[in-house]
Amino acid sequence: MKSNRSISLDLERAQRRLETWRQSRRRGKRIPAALWALAAALARTHGVSRVSQTLGLDYNGVKRRAEATGPLRQSTDGHG
Repeated sequence: MKSNRSISLDLERAQRRLETWRQSRRRGKRIPAALWALAAALARTHGVSRVSQTLGLDYNGVKRRAEATGPLRQSTDGHG
């Protein structure tokens, strides 16, 4: 089982990658598939709500991609 600190590190790394992309992108450009795949993988482990809030991504977009690639962790925050 992962410690709380390693969970935070996973999300922090993803957050930094997204911020780097956001700062360098042209306006109107879509999020790359690799970043969505990272968010989906994290959502399967940490939950859709936590990942979407931490990374500033659309909840339903993260959920749809996570469900397409594997089972989701059961959330305790009231969201699926």
